[in-house]
Amino acid sequence: MASIRKRPNGSTELRYIDANSIRRSIYLGKIAKRDAETIGAKVDHIVTRQIAGSTPDPNVAQWLADLPQRLHQKLVKAGLTTARIKPEPEPEPELLPTIKEWTDKYIAEHPGKDSTILLLTVTARSLCKKFGPDRRIDTFTAGDAEDFRKWLQTKGNERKDYKTGLAPNTVRRRLGRTKQFFNKAVKHKLIVDNPFADEKATVTGNDERMMMVPAEWIDACIRKAPCEDWRIILAFARYAGMRKHECLIQRWDDIDLPNNRMIVRSHKTPPVRVCPIFPELRQHLLRAKEMAPEGAEYVQTRYRHDANIGTTLEKIITRAGLVPWPKLLQNLRATRETELMAKYPAKDVTSWLGNSPQVANKHYAMTMQASFDRAIAEGARIAGVTAAVGGNLEKVPLKVPQTLQDKGRNPETRKKPKRENPVNNWVCLASALGGIATKLPRQDSHNRLKHWEIRKPVVWRSYRRSYQDTSRPITRRPNCYDYGRQWMNERGGNCSRQSSRGQATVDKEASRCPECVFGTNVASEAAKPDDALNRESGRLWKCPTWNIFFLKEIGRANESFAKGRFTRP
Repeated sequence: MASIRKRPNGSTELRYIDANSIRRSIYLGKIAKRDAETIGAKVDHIVTRQIAGSTPDPNVAQWLADLPQRLHQKLVKAGLTTARIKPEPEPEPELLPTIKEWTDKYIAEHPGKDSTILLLTVTARSLCKKFGPDRRIDTFTAGDAEDFRKWLQTKGNERKDYKTGLAPNTVRRRLGRTKQFFNKAVKHKLIVDNPFADEKATVTGNDERMMMVPAEWIDACIRKAPCEDWRIILAFARYAGMRKHECLIQRWDDIDLPNNRMIVRSHKTPPVRVCPIFPELRQHLLRAKEMAPEGAEYVQTRYRHDANIGTTLEKIITRAGLVPWPKLLQNLRATRETELMAKYPAKDVTSWLGNSPQVANKHYAMTMQASFDRAIAEGARIAGVTAAVGGNLEKVPLKVPQTLQDKGRNPETRKKPKRENPVNNWVCLASALGGIATKLPRQDSHNRLKHWEIRKPVVWRSYRRSYQDTSRPITRRPNCYDYGRQWMNERGGNCSRQSSRGQATVDKEASRCPECVFGTNVASEAAKPDDALNRESGRLWKCPTWNIFFLKEIGRANESFAKGRFTRP
């Protein structure tokens, strides 16, 4: 059993007999006697278990694990426990690259062309400008992607010292290249997902910058061009729809003037295509061929394929007395493609100009006023399908759906007018007498009728309502008495003649106007032939209280005339 002994210097000595019956001592230092006794009990338990060949109890094992390192080393030296295993130090996590390091590595390994490398470099500069070059790529979030998009829209213009924003399509292309940077990091398992995945990067057409460039404008620019190289460049861009670099790398060996075809080589897909030599372009090629130096390889020899010709083109346009239009060369190509697509199949046109129908409709095709005007004049008639061949309408049978008349019913005789909606009963007399000159009485200062004057048409509002003069207001609205007196005085007649069957009906309705004397001769006038009715009844319909009954009298007198001229408003 372990014993505790205090030494003269104040330290505590623990004496015990180990499993080999050897007396041993452990110097615990200056500790309390109670703590020393606790340690002695634990030591006795460990020795007992060593003799029995078993491991200490869990609580004793936990006590050994929690001992300070110095006391634990003394127990190890005494053979009471084993030495602690030092854990291997965990390797420090490798820090992920910064945004500048990662973009520089991506650009250095990219196999693209010089123009592509330049655009990627500009995007990398924008990222470093917004977030700093030391920002690690694993710290970017979707919120940072949204902030970057808004920054590009407001302050992302590098040419303007980051004080203005970029165009919508430019912003989308920058975001698309940023996606490329982070997609590669995802593939290398440096990050879990792409924080820019939800940002839209698809470029859309901008109709505000699209503009049709008439051929007259280009002809004026060609006349003001400083040299033959510029004349053929403008002709290629406008009349062949070629891109800028295609105009600059065209070779004479690829032009077959006798067969009116040429091979166009491009830096885009497809790299080689065949395009017809249009009549508008042929005359310019013939002139350029005559003026070309002997042995010339390229059609133009002034510029390299990557030269910037926009500034000189603006000067030529200004010299021609025109205002430079948006997207100088692209709108020339778009105008030509729009013209060709209006006349030839889209598949053929896009194969000539080197794109697809989808791209052409999205970025090049424009609406034309000439098509709008032709639709108004001609409609959508197709000879032999929706219209007759040669103007003979009888050759094309119209597929008219079966009506009630085809079934033996006549809805016109059975349908009763709705009295609550008088407009259904109205038959427009103005339409029936549309060929007669519209006249209104002119009055002097004493409200006396002077003469009949040609005026603008009268707008009828609804059934049994007064008209409204659309030209200018009159001092007093003429009543039935004014019209009747003027009409009767010109004819030299009077209002005392009796009429036939329709007299009672007309007089009954004319009694709505106390001063109306105009209806007494309605039936007699309605019985006249068509030419007399058209000639002498031009003023009859001016009566503000004229109603459906008078029109019925005209219909009874001349049914064919009424069916041909009377229509509902």
